[in-house]
Amino acid sequence: MLWKIRGCDGGAAWLPPGVAARFAEIEQSTRAAITPLTGDGGVRYAAFWDWLGAHLPDEPCWFLDLVGVAPAAQGGGLGRALLMHGLQRARADGYPAFLETGNPRNVPFYQSLGFQTVAEQRAPDGGPVIWFMQTPRPPSSAAISTLWP
Repeated sequence: MLWKIRGCDGGAAWLPPGVAARFAEIEQSTRAAITPLTGDGGVRYAAFWDWLGAHLPDEPCWFLDLVGVAPAAQGGGLGRALLMHGLQRARADGYPAFLETGNPRNVPFYQSLGFQTVAEQRAPDGGPVIWFMQTPRPPSSAAISTLWP
């Protein structure tokens, strides 16, 4: 699902659980187009995406594929609004949310929204450090009823 905010100032792509579970399959379909564009026949590209795919959660989740805000509009809360919208959808569906980031400045921002780092690793072949982050699974309605009669 793609949501945009204030015209084209920002956007976020959230993959719901059914699509997120097919992430590796979807990525695999892009390799034939990428391979001729690389100097090594797509070997590093494939290794990186295989490595990323191995870090996806085993349980169903909403996956934040990308989020971006135009530089002139940054700092005004648009990114937070886009993330909160996706997190509310995940929570309403009873699923955690998951993301990957290679930017250390993003980690505190995502933590402020409830994400926790589940792994921090350097990508293969000297690639960047990637933070894999996930929100806790929302309590089920049964668990909520035991907490609040």
